[in-house]
Amino acid sequence: MSLRRKLFYAFTLAVVVALLILPSTSWLARLQLLPFTSGGNARLAFLSDSPSPESQDKSVAAAVARSGNDFALQYARAFGAGFSDDDHARALNRMEKLNEMYPANPVVISALLKMMTRDDVKIRRPEENLLSSPDRRSTKPSAKGERSDPAQVAKFIALAEVGEKQEPQNAYFAVMAAWGYFAAEKDTEAVAAWIRAGEKPRWEDHNTEEVQAKWNLQRAINDGSEIGAMSRMASMGGILFPQYAGMRTSARMAAVMAMQAELAGNKEAGFAIRRASRQIGQNMQTHSKSYIGNLVGSGITSDAVSRAGGAESRKNPYSGNKSSERWAKERQARYVDYLRSIGHPEEATAFTAAVTHTDFLKSLFKRANAKTYWGFEGKTFQLFGAWCANFLLIAGVLFSLVFAGIFKLVYKFSPRFQKSEPLQKSAKWGLSVGLLFPLIAGAVVLSTVGLWVEQDQAAMIAFGVGAICLVVP
Repeated sequence: MSLRRKLFYAFTLAVVVALLILPSTSWLARLQLLPFTSGGNARLAFLSDSPSPESQDKSVAAAVARSGNDFALQYARAFGAGFSDDDHARALNRMEKLNEMYPANPVVISALLKMMTRDDVKIRRPEENLLSSPDRRSTKPSAKGERSDPAQVAKFIALAEVGEKQEPQNAYFAVMAAWGYFAAEKDTEAVAAWIRAGEKPRWEDHNTEEVQAKWNLQRAINDGSEIGAMSRMASMGGILFPQYAGMRTSARMAAVMAMQAELAGNKEAGFAIRRASRQIGQNMQTHSKSYIGNLVGSGITSDAVSRAGGAESRKNPYSGNKSSERWAKERQARYVDYLRSIGHPEEATAFTAAVTHTDFLKSLFKRANAKTYWGFEGKTFQLFGAWCANFLLIAGVLFSLVFAGIFKLVYKFSPRFQKSEPLQKSAKWGLSVGLLFPLIAGAVVLSTVGLWVEQDQAAMIAFGVGAICLVVP
């Protein structure tokens, strides 16, 4: 072997060793070398095409046990450990058991309420159609059996009320109580809860605890090692927000209640409901820790204008790119005029300020997309590109070392190579198969889905067979 080649391989090995030793890069290098350097649990999550729920749960349970049953890890596990195919009923059952272990914990109660909004407690009210223009209202009657199970709704309301007692300044639980009452068709109680929510100064739906808990669990599964920004982003992107759609439905039902009160001649009762909608929406925009929460807050504020004073809803008469924005501005202006006409100029000022704040936040988020790692814009793609480049670099370094060792063995045991003679036919076939072993390994992994052979083990066997094919012939 020439001196130049020896220096190249020595330098390559030194790079790998340095990356594994230096504190600032060792965790990242181990992460990129995950299939070869970590335990079976991490390899399973990294390599397997569709690991079984039993394998997932076993890995998660072991990580939780090693932590001494840390609350955050148990909380993350109750969500299904972040695996999208986890059964909803099983996850809900886990969270209910956690609620029994940690009674009156607002974080757990908040999670239970979110889970129940996914399938168990829905607002299905035909009155919601009254907010649409006459030509867009549905004439189809509600199907039988669409109402949620009364027992589940009662349980939902009880949980929301316990959460509100634990965090009396937090509007989230009062909004969820209103949701439950609207689902139960107890409109008086729903309106009272909605107005009560508008009077509260805080908004905390405990989404960040879920994100942080799942990050902690990912690290625990990975033997306490860092998982990297890309894995963190993937976990965060998998967080579901089932509660927000129903909150908009609650806001529309609140607008219906306001409209009906105004048509009955009680404009002050209608005003109180509309003001609460503006307060709740503005509270969410100010204190929500997620972008989607901010957007929903904006939507709830805009729902306050629907059929103000009982006026008939009108269809958007405009067309074009900014027709919706133009129509929204006109509706807002009419609502401000309505508020002044019923003797509430202070609310007209507050609503105008809320709309201005909404426009500012939308502009801020749009700029943040391009300038931070928060959104899927330039900075995020730069991070992803750097990750891909680093992964390919480390993979290239590894393959350089692996093939150097393999061809050293081939050269040592092949007199033909030493004499610079052509390889015999069998050796050519072996060499061809060996060079293709990454593709063969991938095919083996895909073909063993559902079989008794673990996919990470199948991949390792295929790599070994490929290396043997390179050397033995």
